[in-house]
Amino acid sequence: MRTGKVEWYSEKRGFGILSSPASDGAVDKFYCHVTKIVRSPEKIEQGQRATFEVSESPIRRVGDLPMAFNVTIEKEVANAEAALSTTGKESQQSGSTN
Repeated sequence: MRTGKVEWYSEKRGFGILSSPASDGAVDKFYCHVTKIVRSPEKIEQGQRATFEVSESPIRRVGDLPMAFNVTIEKEVANAEAALSTTGKESQQSGSTN
């Protein structure tokens, strides 16, 4: 099982890219199709944590990326910076209505 985060996801298209740190310090990327997601919040957003398995099949999708399966996406955002930017937007919106 690998852990990583949602790089981007298109609900309209039903797929996205997950990333996970590689053993050599680089970042591996994986194709994620909606049919391979076993659990997720209602809305999938960039930065959310993900756990998944990687297909060893020679079949590849989207720029030769390996396919992720048994994907679980958590509601929490993987990095605090993304969470802070969301909080900042909420503060700006509430400040502009006063």
